[in-house]
Amino acid sequence: MIKKLRKKFVFTTMAFMTVTFGVLLLVYHFTTKFWDEQEILNNLKWYSKSDSFFEFDESDDEMLNEYDSPIFAIWLDEGLNILNVQSSYKTTQEAPSKSDISAIFHLPSEKYTWKSYIYCISETPEGYLLIITDTSEGLSGIYRNIGVFLLIAAGFLGLLLISIFLSRFVTLPAKEALEREKQFISDASHELKTPLAAISINAQAMQTEFQDNRNLKNILSATKRMDALIQKLLKLSYLEETRSKVEMKEFSLSQCCEEIALSMESSIYEKRITFRYEIEDAVSYFGNENDIKQVIAILLDNALKYTPKLGVISFRLERKESGKVIRIENSGEGIQPEELPHIFERFYRTDKSRSVNDNSYGLGLAIAKAIVEAHGASIHVSGEYGKNIFFEICL
Repeated sequence: MIKKLRKKFVFTTMAFMTVTFGVLLLVYHFTTKFWDEQEILNNLKWYSKSDSFFEFDESDDEMLNEYDSPIFAIWLDEGLNILNVQSSYKTTQEAPSKSDISAIFHLPSEKYTWKSYIYCISETPEGYLLIITDTSEGLSGIYRNIGVFLLIAAGFLGLLLISIFLSRFVTLPAKEALEREKQFISDASHELKTPLAAISINAQAMQTEFQDNRNLKNILSATKRMDALIQKLLKLSYLEETRSKVEMKEFSLSQCCEEIALSMESSIYEKRITFRYEIEDAVSYFGNENDIKQVIAILLDNALKYTPKLGVISFRLERKESGKVIRIENSGEGIQPEELPHIFERFYRTDKSRSVNDNSYGLGLAIAKAIVEAHGASIHVSGEYGKNIFFEICL
């Protein structure tokens, strides 16, 4: 669990940092592009108003030093026929074509870009003066920014790997604390078995002499409940310690489900609950048959506890594309949505007001989940509060 949380935290953090950096880089790129275009446009407007467009000192002109593309001055008559074309310096680059010029003049007046061109238009006695320059060279800036982004992304990937490696040392105290807690529960459960057995044996011996003694009955009842709790704790510790050592073999899952359904049938009917089960024939599974039986029994027992009289419990086994699916549904109050993520936690009980005399310790579902995960399967819970709840095991 610690390992999964550690990786989840590192991946989430690094993904957030990468996305944030990417957004900032895009904002920087488009902001820079906008202000560069405004600077070029202002220069073009200045040139359009200058009577000596080509009478300048090239060494002092920042425009020419910063941009490789020439600036073209194109005079046109009112019919958009080209009268004259000049460039800011000698170049082999061709001026915009007549079709491009025609398209530019059909754009809204507030526009100042067309394809990779930036332009400004002013009126002249003969018609129009179009001052235009090609900024396609500026695309190298985009590629440069992309290259920077990829380089930094590679750095983030390296940082991710280093973070995953170092995070094990950060989470080591929490992992050790969790292991100590598990070890304590296991050791305490083993140590309690002997004195509890002694108490139970002596109480039973005394009961032969004092058969109607209420105190002895309370002692035996309490030891029985304590023994059930210890057995569940030992089972949970065993599952966690031997998760990868579960003995598995091929068995009939259909027969397994039918056996548990029949064994629970009388208890369910005694509570005046309708029990419906549909078990698909000839469904086999490779796993531990006793453990799977225990999971089904836990879920059916859980449904029995929380289904009111005249309620309904449905039990189904079927094949699906995702695998073999066991589904157990019961009517009743259901579980509040905020409690659903916690019901597989140890000692978690949705109804805090229920008496401990119902032998419910909040361990059954934790054991069921541990068994299911030991088989490489998954268990899910959902339902509508106040109406029903269902568990689904995907094998």
